[in-house]
Amino acid sequence: MRKVAKCASLLVLATTAAFPTIVAAQETAEPQPAQAVDGAVADIVVTGIRQSLSKGIETKRQAVTFVDSIVAEDVGKLPDQNIAESLQRVSGVQIRRSLGDGTSVSIRGLRQNRTEVNGRSLVSPFGRGPGVPADADFNPLSLYPAELISRLEVTKLLSADQIDGSLGGTVNIITRKPLDAPNTMVAGRIEGSYADMLDRKGVSGSLLYSRNFDDRFGVLVNVTASDRPIQEDSFNSFAGFLPLTGAFDPNGDGVADNDPNGDGLAGTYIADLRYQRLRERRKRLGANVVLQWRPTDELELSLDTVYAAGKAKRRRNWFAVALTSNGADYVDYSFSPNEVLVAGTVRRPLQGNDERLTIKDDSLSSALNLRYEKGPWTIKAEGSYSDAQLNYNQTYVRTQTRASYLTSFDFTGGGVPQLTLPSGVDLLDPSLYNYSNFFDNRFESNAKEYAGRVDLRYAIESGVLDSFEVGGRIAKLKTARNSLLSQLTSSVRLTDRDAALYEVGSFPDLLGGKAPFAQSYLVGNPFGTGADFACEAILGSCTPRVLDPTASYKLDEVTKAGYVKLNLKGDLGSIPFSGNIGLRYTRTDRDAVSALRRADGTFQPVTASPSYEDWLPSAVLKFDLTDKLVARVGAAKVVGLPDSQDLSPGLLLNRIVYTGTGGNPNLKPFRADQYDVSLEWYFRQGSALTVGLFYKDIGSFLTTRSTFEDVPGETQQFLVTRKVNGEGGKLKGAEVMLQLPFNFLDGFASGFGILANYSYIDSSTPFVNARTGATLPLEGLSKHNANLVGYYEKDGFGLRVAYNYRSGYLDSVTAGGEGSFFKPYETIDASIRYDFGAFGIYAEAGNLTNEKQIRYTGAPEAIALYAEQGRRFAIGANFKF
Repeated sequence: MRKVAKCASLLVLATTAAFPTIVAAQETAEPQPAQAVDGAVADIVVTGIRQSLSKGIETKRQAVTFVDSIVAEDVGKLPDQNIAESLQRVSGVQIRRSLGDGTSVSIRGLRQNRTEVNGRSLVSPFGRGPGVPADADFNPLSLYPAELISRLEVTKLLSADQIDGSLGGTVNIITRKPLDAPNTMVAGRIEGSYADMLDRKGVSGSLLYSRNFDDRFGVLVNVTASDRPIQEDSFNSFAGFLPLTGAFDPNGDGVADNDPNGDGLAGTYIADLRYQRLRERRKRLGANVVLQWRPTDELELSLDTVYAAGKAKRRRNWFAVALTSNGADYVDYSFSPNEVLVAGTVRRPLQGNDERLTIKDDSLSSALNLRYEKGPWTIKAEGSYSDAQLNYNQTYVRTQTRASYLTSFDFTGGGVPQLTLPSGVDLLDPSLYNYSNFFDNRFESNAKEYAGRVDLRYAIESGVLDSFEVGGRIAKLKTARNSLLSQLTSSVRLTDRDAALYEVGSFPDLLGGKAPFAQSYLVGNPFGTGADFACEAILGSCTPRVLDPTASYKLDEVTKAGYVKLNLKGDLGSIPFSGNIGLRYTRTDRDAVSALRRADGTFQPVTASPSYEDWLPSAVLKFDLTDKLVARVGAAKVVGLPDSQDLSPGLLLNRIVYTGTGGNPNLKPFRADQYDVSLEWYFRQGSALTVGLFYKDIGSFLTTRSTFEDVPGETQQFLVTRKVNGEGGKLKGAEVMLQLPFNFLDGFASGFGILANYSYIDSSTPFVNARTGATLPLEGLSKHNANLVGYYEKDGFGLRVAYNYRSGYLDSVTAGGEGSFFKPYETIDASIRYDFGAFGIYAEAGNLTNEKQIRYTGAPEAIALYAEQGRRFAIGANFKF
């Protein structure tokens, strides 16, 4: 954390040093008390960074439970590509990045969380959890642009009335409503973007129309669209580092050299070295339509729909050398002290690889809401529908030399691993190559949820009993995945096919010239002759994209829940308090369907129908110790649900070595007992210093286990690997947040302000490194996470600089049983803007330090990913009437 503190201090000093050169004469007005309109209290529409931060703090202060909020102005004036990136400014929230963009979040180190829009489910195409492709998450937080929202709320301790399913917390995306604004509003934005690694530019824009008809009827339409290029240069490895087998005997003396230090643990080697460039064109469309009708003061009806759609076209080329555990292939080699094979010379074929992806996705969430208030009664009812789907088409061709060549590799430099290719070999000679592998795959993922809920509230206002709530919800989630596969091998020579089916691959500037070779090579071009599929172009005739039932599944889940909740309000001596105590019951019935391939090649359906239920008590109390000091304490039992793809009953068998890989539809939920406490000091208008502590006792984690199983129709037992419920663990942490506008100063200095948060999270888990036996942390958990925003806003001028840091974390456990870790990652983003009347202009910059993403396996020298996405810049203009 010394590096975090040092960087944060330097950022504040540098920002402060720059600001005195700015001349300003008038400060943006502070929020004023609401004015009465027809006997009601009207919402005040304010703009500016300071006002938005003040609103977020006020939401946190007024909430009974543990909630953090980001409001629209705050989101809109930070250089965020999507909602996930906006959430990194919430204490305890850590984001995962893919291709440079934020894609998903961990809340307090846990990935099993819910995403909602206006309090209802927002499903991903995969139901729960990630899907394909593996290097780009497509979930609601990455699909929806930040402009569509009014505010974000992150609830870290759920009360009984909130939908269960969040182990870490719930993200609620709250959209704008037309009756929240007193008048007609039209707003828009146009933006051009540029990425410094590309020679192509992007464009995006948005338009919002909102009209309030006498506070009785309102309509809002919000549309946003973007078209931008993405590039990533990387050293990568698909298989990563694996244990060396007893076949590693380079000396040929019959004694394996796979355990250099003789500790009984095999050393590791990288299975494949890839130097690749990925280019993608990504188009996105987002829309929000809201109708509100308030025929009387007691009754309100609303219909809101949120929609996002996208299309991405990607091409990825890479040069590769696949290593081996066969010692006879090595001329020389050396190990690190951690027993990683870090350098050597090996005789292996050379590969050129070409992959084309077309990804189409869309997500829709719609709900009809009713709210009725009469006397002490409040009735709310909602019917909702969510639908998300993604189609992923992959065409891939590998060209590989028929002969093997001496190639040297070196991981000892600490940066991009080095590769020295053989001299005197013409890698542009097509007679050296075969078409060795080609894929024509399509994955179709779809999830739908139908849900209805009713909530009743009765105001008691007697003693400490403020009100009583009761409600129920029923939801049906249908998730399906179809895998249409064609993954073939061949030994067809390049010279036996049309020359249009291959082309030259050459990236001398890969990774800014840090890639170790500037030689060109040949890669496949499966569409060069106009064929629709790689197998069609190379083999002449084929049956591409055949449905594989064992890699496909359907899941139907029906969840029924009900709750009771008592809201409390009173005084403990001279200290006012509020809170609630409640109990939620939830039951899920699941039907899972997949298939098993019999020995004769036919398919046998495999089904499972498990059920589970939970009683989830919760309680929270908030104490207003003074007019500026707030304390909260709470406890709850929470549950999180396994990823949908882990629940498939399908089983893929390898009958040569009698192994299999399958899902487990009987996986039980993650269950945890949670405890929270916080102390919050709201010492000035729009200012706060808060400290929170939390502890979670998690009853069971998922773990991967291999056991011998009887398979229907087979006489031999198979060693089957699947996920099972394992032992539990502990999670504890602290969160600190400081928000400070310098409005207590005079003149130009009053325009300064800072927003900072830091979280420390630690875990104890049953996970171990299969090779060393060392304990592994929780996946996705960074111990340290920090964000610091320095801003200046005065007289229409605004400047923001945002620093984001997360320490290294365990991403996953590899096929070899070792942990795959990301190294610490930090970025600096900035924006500058000037507003004049109804118009504004701005410029933004992201990843100014050109941070690299580095992932290693087991030991830091075992680099499996070194990726660079470059800086991104944007300029734009906006208006608001």
